[in-house]
Amino acid sequence: MCERVRPDVFLTPYAQRLVCFKAWQLSRTTGFRRNEAEDLEQELWAAVLTKTAKFDPARASVDTFINRVVNTTVATLVRERQRSKRAECVHAQSIDQISSKHRSSAGTGLAESDDRRRSTRSSEDEFRARETDEAFQCGFNSLPLAVQQVCQRVMSGAVVSAARELGTSRRQVRNSLEAAREFFCKAGFED
Repeated sequence: MCERVRPDVFLTPYAQRLVCFKAWQLSRTTGFRRNEAEDLEQELWAAVLTKTAKFDPARASVDTFINRVVNTTVATLVRERQRSKRAECVHAQSIDQISSKHRSSAGTGLAESDDRRRSTRSSEDEFRARETDEAFQCGFNSLPLAVQQVCQRVMSGAVVSAARELGTSRRQVRNSLEAAREFFCKAGFED
């Protein structure tokens, strides 16, 4: 870095227009209010003036440096406003933590059905998934052996690699997949 530049060098007409415009622009975006323009302008100027020590005239002009600092600060302000937490004052509490009011944890009152509700799948979904897997395996096992081999290769890779491994053409691999598709459709599976 070179020697320090005086702060008044950063008070160019370009900087004044840029900071004023960016503050005006920010005050009209979602998450900000129109009456915040002056406060935003002050924050942008504060950011510019705190970064003056990092300015290197060999790397960029004053206006370019100001532009980068202001745009980065604007992005940071937008990010801070958008990341506000939902229900900030509410704190999560473990169901295993013992409550002073009830002298027991909330988890002691949960039944097995309550635990299933917390998970992403219900017992019906698990039953359907198991049933579908069994039906698929039954259908897959009844395919001709050559079609089974093609399907296994395609499930673990692409059509091209399956054709290469089997020493056949991609057209023949696709024909085998079409035969498997027809077989599974007849077995009750839709596309």
